[in-house]
Amino acid sequence: MGKPDAKAREVIDPGAITREILDGSNIAFTLFHDDRLLLARSNKGKGTLSYEIDERGVRFSFEAPHTVDGDKALELVRRGDAAGCSFAFSTHYWDDTFVAREVSKEDGKTLITYRVKIITGVYDMTLTGRPAYPETSAEARDLRSLSEAISRRETDRPHEDGTPEAAAAADEACKEEVAEMRRVANSPLNL
Repeated sequence: MGKPDAKAREVIDPGAITREILDGSNIAFTLFHDDRLLLARSNKGKGTLSYEIDERGVRFSFEAPHTVDGDKALELVRRGDAAGCSFAFSTHYWDDTFVAREVSKEDGKTLITYRVKIITGVYDMTLTGRPAYPETSAEARDLRSLSEAISRRETDRPHEDGTPEAAAAADEACKEEVAEMRRVANSPLNL
């Protein structure tokens, strides 16, 4: 068999997805596009999967479930084995308003570029070792490690002298630590 004389690639415009589309979708966050390996979900904007849209695309975050699959996902991301993301979406490929087609030559082969201008729904986001869009990334933020470090610091701290000033200082330090834990827990991952 000979080599194919044409290649295709898909490019998604930055404005192709809107908050309204995401909030209207039932999105499963999985490992490897496998519905049996569910990690989080957003159904009509509510659930365990959070997301936002910025200039680079969709950023998402979720607390990995305390399950075999959740632990597996965290470990694969930490090791770099699942360092990218992919997603399943719908659009009207037949309509130039939604998807533009460009044909060019590259290395003597025909290159067809599908430029997705409007996405009509998102159904699945996933962690994967082979992302369809190599520019994606995944990172794990470990709230447990931060919590353990704070606990260690608490036990290493000298005992308070019982004065109102010492109690106020301890309360303020505790508030700052909780605020930092929340900031880390809510830090989004890139998609």
